[in-house]
Amino acid sequence: MNISNQIKNNGIANALAGQAGKTMEKDEFLKLLVTQLSHQDPLKPMESHEFASQLAQFSSLEQLQNMNGTMEESIMSDYMMTQSINNTLATTLIGKTAVANGNKITFSGESSNIQFNLNSSVETLTLTIKDSSGNIVRTITETGFSEGLNSVYWDGKNSLGDTVIEGDYNYKITAYNNEGDLIQSQSLISGKIDGISYDENGIVLVINGNKINLNEILEIKQP
Repeated sequence: MNISNQIKNNGIANALAGQAGKTMEKDEFLKLLVTQLSHQDPLKPMESHEFASQLAQFSSLEQLQNMNGTMEESIMSDYMMTQSINNTLATTLIGKTAVANGNKITFSGESSNIQFNLNSSVETLTLTIKDSSGNIVRTITETGFSEGLNSVYWDGKNSLGDTVIEGDYNYKITAYNNEGDLIQSQSLISGKIDGISYDENGIVLVINGNKINLNEILEIKQP
């Protein structure tokens, strides 16, 4: 019959997948094999070596699928274990001091050193602090900064000398060298790690009330 010829000419996998391009499962393989046996020509039955070959194909397919399932389970198990270990280790970071990218300041009544990186030495630097509404609270201008990590002290007061209210602020660095060229800077958040939280992006550290992803942390050290 046609199905027998197709199986004989193309093999069991091609007979099932064929033009449709399907991926053959082991149950479909077995059904096709049974169908082949039930429709074979009684006057010309399947040769024993052909039948054995197709059974070997079926056995190999089943083993490969079982191996694939086992590997997927093993990978998922390793992933869950790694996540559990990382989450546990992350709790040991509470109380340490961290440095991360960002320009946020959370004022809680205490003065702070605002940190930043400079690409080269700077003659004049202006630190502009704004509140959450974008209003300028304080402008600090200092001179003489070297390349690398630097900081500017902010006492928590506005331009009138009054202590600002507690809350969130942000800052901007504008720096020039002795030739008047603008120098690139990298704003940093620095502070004590107050807590740990978890979201779809992984581990999140709470630094001065700001939530920072662990992969954004540049440095962690003892306070």
